[in-house]
Amino acid sequence: MRQQEMTAMPVKQIEATVIVGLLSKKCKGKGICSIILGNPEIHQKQCTYAPVLLSLVDGRLLLSFQKNQVKKCTRRKLFSHPFFVIGEAYLLPPEISRLLSINTYLIEPGQYQIEEKTHYWNIKL
Repeated sequence: MRQQEMTAMPVKQIEATVIVGLLSKKCKGKGICSIILGNPEIHQKQCTYAPVLLSLVDGRLLLSFQKNQVKKCTRRKLFSHPFFVIGEAYLLPPEISRLLSINTYLIEPGQYQIEEKTHYWNIKL
């Protein structure tokens, strides 16, 4: 085992679902309309929903989308470009902030690089 692996602190991960879109446009468009805890079965049938693992890494929110859990239509919408677009600011819900042991977290509008791994797409916000 490499030294770096031995000293790395475990990262708390929260299972959640991202609802894609803009809240101001009734969840249409590009951005984060909502993030809800868990991965309710009803959401798995729609292309605007994507299961995600949330964690804090170096003070930034990391969204990890497991490739085999993202529907093909969602893949086309979210991951066919090198950037994840946030069209308007989004405040992380208090219950998720609490689980991540932070007070509040505001996701600013912008384009965020999508890092593709073997089994995940990672986005640091």
